[in-house]
Amino acid sequence: MSTDEKFLLQYSEGRVFKTEKRMVQFCLGRFLLKHVLEHAYGIKSPKIAVQNRKPYVENGDIKFSLSHSKNIIIAAFAPFELGLDIEYMKGRDFDAICNYLERKTGNQDAETFYRFWTKYEAGIKLQSDPVSWFSTKLCNEFMLSVCAAFDTDVTPSIQEILPVDIKI
Repeated sequence: MSTDEKFLLQYSEGRVFKTEKRMVQFCLGRFLLKHVLEHAYGIKSPKIAVQNRKPYVENGDIKFSLSHSKNIIIAAFAPFELGLDIEYMKGRDFDAICNYLERKTGNQDAETFYRFWTKYEAGIKLQSDPVSWFSTKLCNEFMLSVCAAFDTDVTPSIQEILPVDIKI
């Protein structure tokens, strides 16, 4: 086992993964969460727990949401519940997906579809009906949406978005 694999596995929480890709995404996500919680929010040895399929900080009051797509892992942090989703904007049968979701559509282009899709997924992660949200393209290949359950401008909470391509 390489040093990189040992480093990653300390963030696996004892879970078993079907694929190496899923293990890397999960472990890097947990590393990102714990690093930010410790260094930006001063939470010593942050503990992540899961309730109703939603992760939360067990020993702190900061809320977060995590998402990954292709080679990007991203997290949003706030003093309120939020949902976050990022998607790589690849070609898909947009009309078939929207019909399955019973969403009436006109001609869907990739940007319109992925704005809808990331808002939809962020709302699922929020576990509440989104009232406010922010969406943007990232690196011209990804769509990012953040939402909250009450009327607030979620953009001031976004301090910095820096994509980092991590190779393992």
